[in-house]
Amino acid sequence: MVFTGEGEKSFAAGADINQLKEKRAKDALLPGLSGVCQKIEGSSEVTIAAAINGYALGGGCELALFLVFLKW
Repeated sequence: MVFTGEGEKSFAAGADINQLKEKRAKDALLPGLSGVCQKIEGSSEVTIAAAINGYALGGGCELALFLVFLKW
């Protein structure tokens, strides 16, 4: 698995603040990135994080860090 962004400026620019205004506090507790990380960790595929280009903010930063330390 190779993780990369579509554009040249960033891998992940962070959350859309306007969408966050509509969320409730308990929405932050729902499994989101955690579930994705568990699926990646349980996969037998090789993961490559080196293709992450540009800024990795918010959840994109968390995913990048997870991928870097996944197999250590």
